[in-house]
Amino acid sequence: LLITERVAVVLGLFIADGHAPKDDTGTSIWHLSSGYKERHVQLVCDFAKDLGLSYKVRRSGKSIDILIYSTQLAKALRHYFYAGSVKCVPDLILTSNNRVKSAFLFGWYEGDGKHLEDVTKAFGISTSSNYAALSAYDIYLSLKVYPGFRVEPPSKKGVLETYVVECRNWDVKRLGWD
Repeated sequence: LLITERVAVVLGLFIADGHAPKDDTGTSIWHLSSGYKERHVQLVCDFAKDLGLSYKVRRSGKSIDILIYSTQLAKALRHYFYAGSVKCVPDLILTSNNRVKSAFLFGWYEGDGKHLEDVTKAFGISTSSNYAALSAYDIYLSLKVYPGFRVEPPSKKGVLETYVVECRNWDVKRLGWD
């Protein structure tokens, strides 16, 4: 799989809100919640089309699921990204050029990020996986962006803690996201 900037954004969306269940359906799912943008839907659908795969878009209220049907893709995503609290950023991203790394972080931010509206004037990406958070931190450093790192306690019983990697607003230009 050639990792272009466009593919990197799709994979960033996947690490944010995607999963590939271990069932026999061979389906990978991009779950885009209330903040999704139509361009995200189009990017994931184009990704499936470019690979010659069938897909289905399911809309439900303010969220949307994009299901891509391919046993090989589902296995590859599980192999490279794992799942849940052990989700990680694969080497194929970590060893990519800076434009691909930045595009991956952009997709992740677009899928699961938050703009921190408090006095910090920062934006961040969040995850329940410390592995993925540390990899994001490492990618930011490789791009000469110096992020903060914090752990938020579980919001309720049975929920995992959240790892947040945050950057200042002026880093947006350095990342090429403006």
